[in-house]
Amino acid sequence: NAAAYTSHHAPLGRSVAGVTVLPAIMVREPFTRMVSAYGFERRQGEEGHQGRGARLAAAHGFAAWVRQRLSTPRDPQVRNLQSQRLATLIRPDNPCPDDALEAAQQLPFIGLVEAFDASRDALRTVAAQHGLTLAAGTPRANALGFGAETAARLASLPEPLREELIAANAADIALHRAVAERYGVRVTGPLDTVAP
Repeated sequence: NAAAYTSHHAPLGRSVAGVTVLPAIMVREPFTRMVSAYGFERRQGEEGHQGRGARLAAAHGFAAWVRQRLSTPRDPQVRNLQSQRLATLIRPDNPCPDDALEAAQQLPFIGLVEAFDASRDALRTVAAQHGLTLAAGTPRANALGFGAETAARLASLPEPLREELIAANAADIALHRAVAERYGVRVTGPLDTVAP
C-alpha cells in the first residue's frame, strides 16, 4: 500500500506495469563525487567491507585508487559515471555517455547538488503533479560542489593521470555544466582551477 518507493541504483529506461517511474536525478560536480566516493569506500574498507572498491581505497591513496579504477575497462566509478547511468534512458542495454545531455532534456526533473534548495523545490513541484508530497526539511548530505579538498586531490595526481582522468570524464563535465546552467549556477571544476 505504499505511495512510492525510492532506489539509489534503479536503472532508467525501464518500465514496470502499473507503476509510474519518476526519476529524481541529482547531478554533482564529477570530481567532487569521486573524492567523496573514495572517502566512502576508504571508510568501508577500514570497517572490513570486502567489495573491490572498499579494498582498493583502504589499500591505496587517492592517486593509486584512480589509476587502478581507470585501468579496469568497465569500471565506471571514475569514468563518466553520472552520464553513463543517465544515458540508460536513451539506450537501456547499451548506454553511451554522450547521450546523457539528450536524456537530461527528456526527464521531468533533474537537479544540481550545488543548487540543492532550488532542486528540491523543483522536485517537490514535479512530485506534487503525481500526488506525492516530499517531506519538509529534507536533510543534506554530500551537498558540496568543487572546493579546496577536490582541487588539492586533483592537483596531487601526476599530470598524465590527471589529464587522463579529466578526459575520461568529458561527458560528466558537460552534463554538470548544462544542468548548472539551468539553475543559473556558475560552477568551477578542474578545467578552471587545476592548471596542468
